Amino acid sequence: MTGPQPPSSEDGTPPPGPPPAPVPPAPVPPAVPGSVPPAPPGSVPPAPVPPAPVRPAPVPPAVPGSVPPPGYWAPPQPQYPPAPQYPAAPPYPGAPPPQYPPQYPPQYPPQYPGGGWPPGSWPSVGPPPAGPPPVVPPPPVVPPPPPGWWPAGASGAWEPQPREPKWGVIIGSVAGGLVLVLLCVFAFVVFRRLSREANPAAVHTSSAPAGVIDLTYDEFIQDKSHRDGLILYPIRPPAGGPHHAEWQNCEGVVYGAPLDDADAVHSLEHGAVWITYRPDLASADVGRLADRVRGQEYIMMSPYPDQKALVSVQAWGYQLRLDTVDLVAVDKFIAVYRHTAAPEPSGLCSGGLTEPRR
Repeated sequence: MTGPQPPSSEDGTPPPGPPPAPVPPAPVPPAVPGSVPPAPPGSVPPAPVPPAPVRPAPVPPAVPGSVPPPGYWAPPQPQYPPAPQYPAAPPYPGAPPPQYPPQYPPQYPPQYPGGGWPPGSWPSVGPPPAGPPPVVPPPPVVPPPPPGWWPAGASGAWEPQPREPKWGVIIGSVAGGLVLVLLCVFAFVVFRRLSREANPAAVHTSSAPAGVIDLTYDEFIQDKSHRDGLILYPIRPPAGGPHHAEWQNCEGVVYGAPLDDADAVHSLEHGAVWITYRPDLASADVGRLADRVRGQEYIMMSPYPDQKALVSVQAWGYQLRLDTVDLVAVDKFIAVYRHTAAPEPSGLCSGGLTEPRR
């Protein structure tokens, strides 16, 4: 007895079986920052990535006398050639051994300052190269600066060299200038004095008060001679002319008695101003005039009985006659003619007569 037969196709081949069950995918690991994702199934793995080259550390520049870093070498220095040798002295009997001069100085100069190797870049890493040592070029020749110049900054350009101040020249110039100023002042004073002697009327300026009488044209007034005894003056009070050898003190003195004309005129010659008044002038007005005199140099005051004007003011060659006590006019007269009208300005005003002669 035969059992049940499996179904077959028409051509006698067995029918296909059921399809295989699908294979579940492998679990995917969780994503982690910085991790590499897994390759998909059946993919070709990537080629390995070579590591990044390590940049060598910077090499310091070669400095003469320093030690090269590890892995570097210093090129040999050029050497002097060997010293030539003299031949041996021929031995002969009785002859003293000859003294040969030294071949070279005992000490050779250094090849480079401070020893070491020439300044520049370090050679490449590795064993020293074969062959002759490198030829080091001689240092550049720097010409000396021109006279009075020196190098400026890193550029080496020439600039004028600063000079020290010459104190001797400065002091001499200042002293010479002071001497020149003093000579000019002296010449000006002499010129003014000579001008006044040549033209006494030149001192009469526009600032003088009204009513001033110019007596510089009178030959008698301009006579500066010394005389003895009584001298008669054509104008009284006098404003110049011959006079005694002694003068009346005129350092702000107020005299209570009349003065001798010849003594007062000598004071006018030295640059003084002489104020006179009639004895009938009120005492209050006399005091006002006296206030203008006391304590002032080259001014004196005295009564004058014979004058016609109530007040009269005299300088050498000039006179102001007033019928009233005009202090403004008196002050202007003093300011204009004191010293300036005199033939001998700033002459002695002390050391003369201290009291009236008569």
